[in-house]
Amino acid sequence: MALGCTLTTVKFLLLVTNLFTLLCGISLAIAGTVMHVRYSTINGLYAEQNSLLAYEALLAVSLGMIAFVISFFGFFGAARNSPCMISTYAFLLLVLMVIQIGFAVGSFLQYDKARVYFLGRVEANFDRIFRSAGANLRSNPQIARVQRLFQCCGKHSYTEWGRWLPESCCEAGAKPDTGCKPYETGCVEQLENYFTSAARTFGWLLICFTAIEFVAALSACCLANGLRDEEAARKRVRFQRGPVPPQNQGMVNP
Repeated sequence: MALGCTLTTVKFLLLVTNLFTLLCGISLAIAGTVMHVRYSTINGLYAEQNSLLAYEALLAVSLGMIAFVISFFGFFGAARNSPCMISTYAFLLLVLMVIQIGFAVGSFLQYDKARVYFLGRVEANFDRIFRSAGANLRSNPQIARVQRLFQCCGKHSYTEWGRWLPESCCEAGAKPDTGCKPYETGCVEQLENYFTSAARTFGWLLICFTAIEFVAALSACCLANGLRDEEAARKRVRFQRGPVPPQNQGMVNP
């Protein structure tokens, strides 16, 4: 009775933590998709494909989908009381945790170097677009997309545009000729804030998800061992009782 009660508690803990693992996988995939959309917006301004932001967006989507698939091993294993499936689930979670910790540490270690390189490329390409766009600068689609999405104006300040501000600099969809209130933050500063937030959030998310997955893996190991012990106990009881004689053995038919 005590063993059965303990296994029920462990199974409940596994199901709860596995549900969080499933939600973490979905959240990570959504976060990666949002990062990819934002990175696609600044890609023309940044002009680099192999940046830390691009890698993090791809990794977030990939790791989220992997966690989503692995979580089904936990649900089905717990539902079928299958030690083999639950052990497989725990092993896959441990592998995923090692990968996530490695990427989280790499994200923190490469942050400063990647940030300096990122901002240098952004400023250089901002200057290049300003020089090459000429009279069409205020309607340049790359600049307009960045200013609208990140709510910024100019490279460092809206004063760089002079008296005539582009429509993408105006808050709340206002027009330049109808009382435009420009965004006061420059795009380089805003992109730096975004890069810092995205890189650090990605690293801390991986660490938090790893902690949840560790509890799920530990619960899975305990449940798998408990199910094996329970099955071994049943076999010992059957062996000690010996073969059961037929009910009608020794009876004489009339």
